[in-house]
Amino acid sequence: MINLEAERAIITSVLVKPKLIDDIIEILQPSDFTDISYGLIFNTLTALDPKDIDIISLAENLSSKGILEQVGGMSFLSDLFNGMATSANALSYARVLKDKSNLRGLGCKLRDALMQLDTVESYADAVSSVGAILESTDIQVDGYKEFKDIVRGQMMNLDARFKAGGGFDGLRTGFDSLDETIMGLKPADYWVIGARPSMGKTAFSLAICQNVAKAGGNVLYFSAESSKESLTDRVITSCSGVDSKTIKSARLTDENWSSLSAGVSTILDYSLSIIDISGIDISHAKAIARKFNRKRKVDLIVVDYLQLMTCKTAKGDFEVASAVSRGLKAMAKDTGCPIIALAQLSREVEKRQNKRPLMSDLRSTGQIEQDADIITFLYRDEYYNEDSPDKGITELTMRKSRDGEIKDHFFKSDFSTMRYEEINYSPAQQEPTYKPFAGN
Repeated sequence: MINLEAERAIITSVLVKPKLIDDIIEILQPSDFTDISYGLIFNTLTALDPKDIDIISLAENLSSKGILEQVGGMSFLSDLFNGMATSANALSYARVLKDKSNLRGLGCKLRDALMQLDTVESYADAVSSVGAILESTDIQVDGYKEFKDIVRGQMMNLDARFKAGGGFDGLRTGFDSLDETIMGLKPADYWVIGARPSMGKTAFSLAICQNVAKAGGNVLYFSAESSKESLTDRVITSCSGVDSKTIKSARLTDENWSSLSAGVSTILDYSLSIIDISGIDISHAKAIARKFNRKRKVDLIVVDYLQLMTCKTAKGDFEVASAVSRGLKAMAKDTGCPIIALAQLSREVEKRQNKRPLMSDLRSTGQIEQDADIITFLYRDEYYNEDSPDKGITELTMRKSRDGEIKDHFFKSDFSTMRYEEINYSPAQQEPTYKPFAGN
């Protein structure tokens, strides 16, 4: 039940490929190692940022804890470094190690059961005592909770909200009417916002991010299209009210500078992290999300946009989009954090007289429609109709809401300052025959 080769291989694998630590942490704990040196080293590695993991930083951190000599000193670390091999089987080694650890735990339970035989007076008492010990042995079931514990937790949550005067417990987007419709974003919610180009997907998602961050939330934004600098410029424009053209040209008045200074001072402490990796793989995104979630609970994840993400294990647009959609839903559940994924719509929209999006317009796959808890579409009539009476209005059309009602929302939108204001509005043009997708 001891496999020192596997323990050593896991440590060296992380040194070869530091990003593996995110996946291995989900399987192993330091206590799963039988060799105390490997256990202490693994515990130290889990506290490091993957990008900082190397033999020197490992030695420095062990030394700062006063345990470098306890693990064997620099000579032991040098042996590890010189013996580093491939990291290809690291996760297999981790699973083997976890299985061995569980077996050792079971062995301890059985030894306790045998010791009970010396303290009982009859066979019936022995069976009862040993049975109780064996029944306490844990069977690993990820995510399992006793139903009664779930019920109690839900009732405690309901009681707390009732005593606080009522209200939903989901994450607020900052748009009150929308929040009342969806009852806030719940942990593991997967919300898809689809639109054709130039409808304001990115601007709208950034508006939600700013609202969440302003309320003290921690936001992680994956951008496969725009740079972090470009997105930051949009946030600066929005918070200051200085139009984007003026900022881009740098032709600023004293009043502009005053507005910029005041606006920027309000966002400097926002917990908004932007990851701008072009064509980021879904597994890579999951690892990043897990890392951020370990450091501080992430309240909202945004992906801009879904069809620009990749999946190494899938081929073709259909398979890739399906795998990414499934991966995003899994990421939402794993992190316990709602995910907003922006999605590009097909050109079929352009062929219809009424260009308000339909569910069938989601590009590449029907998997998105199946996975998403909420599906909405953005539409600006003025983009297609120069003389539209709905100028300056962005429609958020809701087509699916698994746990809430189906209701459309309207925003006064100003793209020169990247701002949205929720309003009561009835558009001049409505689609007469389409009925919204019912929640399931």
